[in-house]
Amino acid sequence: MREDRWYLYSVISLYFVSLMLRLIMPLSYSVWGPDTGENYYIVNYFSSFGRMPSPYLGFGSTYTEFPAVYELLGVFSSFSGISSATVTELGMPFISSLLVFPFSSIGRRLSGRKAGGILTALFYSASVVTVGHTSIIASDTLGEMVLIFFLNFYLDSGRSRTAFVFSTLLAVSMIPTYHLGTVFVILTMFISLVYYSFFRRADSACLSRTVISLVSVTTLAIFYWSLAAPEFMKLFIQKIAPLPLSLLLPYAAILLIYFAGRYLRISRSSFSYSVSRRLLSGYIFAIFIITAAAIVYVSAFGFPSIPIYPDPASAFFAPSLILPLVGVLFFIQFSTARYENFLVGVLLLSVVAIIAVGFFTGISYLVPFRVVEYLYLLLAFLVGFGVVGTLELYFKPEARIWVSVIVAFALIFSTMAVTFQSAAISSPSKIGATPYEDLQAANWIAWNTPRNSTFASDHRLSSIVFGYGGREATWEFGGYPIFHSTGLHDLLANLNLSETPAGSARIGYIIVDREMVNSANFYPNQPDLPIPTSVLSM
Repeated sequence: MREDRWYLYSVISLYFVSLMLRLIMPLSYSVWGPDTGENYYIVNYFSSFGRMPSPYLGFGSTYTEFPAVYELLGVFSSFSGISSATVTELGMPFISSLLVFPFSSIGRRLSGRKAGGILTALFYSASVVTVGHTSIIASDTLGEMVLIFFLNFYLDSGRSRTAFVFSTLLAVSMIPTYHLGTVFVILTMFISLVYYSFFRRADSACLSRTVISLVSVTTLAIFYWSLAAPEFMKLFIQKIAPLPLSLLLPYAAILLIYFAGRYLRISRSSFSYSVSRRLLSGYIFAIFIITAAAIVYVSAFGFPSIPIYPDPASAFFAPSLILPLVGVLFFIQFSTARYENFLVGVLLLSVVAIIAVGFFTGISYLVPFRVVEYLYLLLAFLVGFGVVGTLELYFKPEARIWVSVIVAFALIFSTMAVTFQSAAISSPSKIGATPYEDLQAANWIAWNTPRNSTFASDHRLSSIVFGYGGREATWEFGGYPIFHSTGLHDLLANLNLSETPAGSARIGYIIVDREMVNSANFYPNQPDLPIPTSVLSM
């Protein structure tokens, strides 16, 4: 009982650690996040009118098709009396930090140790990668939260009707929350169907529940995407496979797995081996070498087939890969017939496969930053295995607690150091931040320019002008041609008729700040580049 109490206190403490780290960046700038202007506009609109803006004339044409995060924050703003701007900036850190509770629960269950649960929650709360993207308001951030809570209940759904009901409700709630999260929920159910079809066919009740929930959620998702998310269908689904063929593929896969399981059985024999100090030491050394080589290659040549060139500062994120990768060695010691490990392991491999296909085929929409974020969430489950297994192999029982404390403080303070360093860099736009002066300019625009005017700028400032200034902007549609004009005649032609998310418009104003002169961001998946001096001098 006393140990359980201390375990609960530890998880609650990690919530406040997570909250503190996620508030650093939002409190360091007037606006934090690459699309915060759009997000503020939608939250404020819903808070004021109780519905999504239609038509939506911003850059993210699919944002209002998955409105759950905006409705959640908009409702909170309306009932609490807190301004939409404050809720937009500071709301997500409080919400996303709640994930330490399901992370600790799943980590404890997978590793069989309380320490494994604490370390899994610690990695989520203090890892540089997870801290960054879960502090920003976005549909994918709320989608990650729903997915992890869903997974927490779904692991028990075969034994508990209550867990089955909660997991199904969470799966359905994911549909209007985030499209990629819905895909991962359906993928999780597919993996469960494979397990019960080929490994535990005798559990007919579990198999029936899995089929019912999988068919129901898949059908609801297809109906929602078809009726309420036409832009998503056009931009994503139809690029993968022609309609209506692509809508029939999930049902064909369900039937194939179900009937194949009636005739094919796979042995539940364990795949295990002994992890020695020598094996672990060599494995950790190999991880360091491979990680370093990957960082050097990607920094120099970008990702294969994808024109994304990370900033060299992204090397600071590499250490957060080491802990979960060490866990791989211990994770695969467990029986392949153990449901929890099978489900999480195959789900992790499936996400890696999706990213690999995108990298090597050039299908960029398979590897948006959101997919990598989901990968890091799943990698957190391996941390409990990695750290606990390493401590048991190298240290005596009385020393393990102190080494664990050192690892915890090292992870927290390294993340704080990198975060504070990011908050103090001279070019905030590189990390999606906007200085206070730009927000003042947007407020001036709102009061001193015609409502039907259109502004030319890059992606970041277009979002600020649109959201906080209430004016139409070019983003990269017309911004890139304008700021890369070959001469005065070309510039005037571009200004006279420019493309915007809403269509074509005549540019009335050009907005440029100090950040944009040195690092204009026209395309989110490409590096920031300075505006040519020839254009600035026109």
